[in-house]
Amino acid sequence: MEIMVEIMEKFVATPGNFFVVDGDTINCNLNGQRIAIRLRWIDAPETPKRTTAEIDSQILAHWQWGDASKTFLTDLLANQTLIVQPYSQDFFGRWISDAYLNNTKLSNNIQSILCENGMCWHFLPFGIYDFPKRRHLNLYCRIIRKGEEAFRLKKGIWSVPNLLTAREVKELLTTTSQI
Repeated sequence: MEIMVEIMEKFVATPGNFFVVDGDTINCNLNGQRIAIRLRWIDAPETPKRTTAEIDSQILAHWQWGDASKTFLTDLLANQTLIVQPYSQDFFGRWISDAYLNNTKLSNNIQSILCENGMCWHFLPFGIYDFPKRRHLNLYCRIIRKGEEAFRLKKGIWSVPNLLTAREVKELLTTTSQI
């Protein structure tokens, strides 16, 4: 399946023109068109999926953090202006993006704030080491540092020993047909 990708410029979404889907995805209204934003270099816990199957307690614990991450991001963005820098689209048509509160200072980067508060894991997709500008590398290093600080302080997801990652939950649900 080939995805048609247009180059998208940085854009601003004002309060009321975006909503949080989960801890790492935001839908924005841009000139009447819905744009799905997937925050770059992080992975938040999954939000609960509708199912009638019996669910493992580890998955339930993960889903609680999915809800907490979504709530945290919703509260963080309340009455704020969102600045989005899209880079490319993923398989699902979401724009892989950096997002900021009110201005593009690194300290206002949403991914680093989520990591700092233990609401997600940081990751760098396999084989992706192209940092076209020094700012991109600085941002990624900041995300890693904030995630490490949260881990050390046992904040958020790091307060739960052996919490399943989003990938582990997806794999477990797929192999046990609990989706």
